[in-house]
Amino acid sequence: MRDFRQQLQDLMEKIPGYKGYAQREHRRDADRELRQAIANAFGSQVERLSRVQERLLNQGDFGTMEVLDKVITRLQHLSDRLRTATYGYTGFFDRVKQFDEAELRRLYEFDVKLAQGVEKMGDLIAQFGLGAQARERAETLLKTIDELHHILDQRTRTVEMLGDETEEPSPMNENDEVEA
Repeated sequence: MRDFRQQLQDLMEKIPGYKGYAQREHRRDADRELRQAIANAFGSQVERLSRVQERLLNQGDFGTMEVLDKVITRLQHLSDRLRTATYGYTGFFDRVKQFDEAELRRLYEFDVKLAQGVEKMGDLIAQFGLGAQARERAETLLKTIDELHHILDQRTRTVEMLGDETEEPSPMNENDEVEA
């Protein structure tokens, strides 16, 4: 079976344009998998926050619970945005051959910041067991999530900007006017 797969792969690589197509597909898959992993990690943080919220309820700390509701909602929204963002980037990957490594590195830097955000969220959530300043910690979580939303917004704008820079001009129709 392995021999047949290798022969099929060898044959497909002889098709003009297939290699570039396959590389774009692999990049698209890798991008989607990375984004899914980060979204899943944020989803785990939502579960942790729900447990913290339960403890606060048992302690009668309703003021902090209100802030934590906002935190959970914003974090779930971030996770959902990450899950669905990859599908909007398909056009980017179709033109990826026109981008240089520096531009791709810029995009991965955003992904690294988002992944580091998971760690930061985890650390902040862990601090809820360390004292009575729960509301302040919840406010800090909310600010952190807002920063992560901002990073995702920047990444989205960067992808859109790079996509716009690589679009080919559309051919003029005979009804189009030429500016002098």
